[in-house]
Amino acid sequence: MKTQQKTPRHSAEVKRIISCVRVIESTWLGYAAAPLGMRMENAGWHPDEPDAWCPTCGRNVGPHEVVLDQDDEQGLLGRASCSFCRTNPVPWDGCVRLGQYKDELREVIHDMKFTRWHALARRLGRMLGETLADRLNAEGIPTDHALLVPIPTTFSKRMARGIDHTMQLTHGVSAQTGVQICRLLQRDHRPSQVGLSRTKRAINVKGSMKARTSIPSGCRALVVVDDVMTTGATCSEAVRALRAAMRMQDLRFPVLVAVAGVADDI
Repeated sequence: MKTQQKTPRHSAEVKRIISCVRVIESTWLGYAAAPLGMRMENAGWHPDEPDAWCPTCGRNVGPHEVVLDQDDEQGLLGRASCSFCRTNPVPWDGCVRLGQYKDELREVIHDMKFTRWHALARRLGRMLGETLADRLNAEGIPTDHALLVPIPTTFSKRMARGIDHTMQLTHGVSAQTGVQICRLLQRDHRPSQVGLSRTKRAINVKGSMKARTSIPSGCRALVVVDDVMTTGATCSEAVRALRAAMRMQDLRFPVLVAVAGVADDI
């Protein structure tokens, strides 16, 4: 029996129509805001390669700066370090990121955060999800045994901004990876971290988070998601609260951090 071939989802004719519409939109009408992919392409931006940052702390590294504790092939969690985190240990076990918090990535994160742009946050989250999926696969962590934990915001900040941008970012990560979201943490209101020194940031955020529910059974890894890591104080507080919850339940497994951007002063 002769089988009928399926028509491709985007035939050549449909692609031509889409191309024409985009030309009309960009040339005659003008974009209110260009799509994320177009913005990044026009700016010449692309996600950092994994060897551009330390797989543990997320800081920028140079060639051969990361040292592995062992040479066998068993992943990087708990055994990779750079010159920074060897002297300034971080409480999490691994980090993934999209890039440095500057230039076009910085502008995109600002738009996501301060213009209530839900779709942009989710698209950026999908990009971060691609990087996270590669890391989970490399570490041998099944996606159905991991959970995404967004850095919580407070009611007042959510009302003031009109968006929980970190949650929207996390939805994008989840859509890309298939890893479920679990809002494990809650947060007390504290003054803004903007403009504070490393020491004052740590003091300001200390003790501000705690577990709001128990960690589901079957979980074998937690991934804390945030938009930007500056000094690491916020992620450190989140990991501290998660570790406390894990001890209460007698659990031991990796806690990773996934952020869109890492500032230069981490």
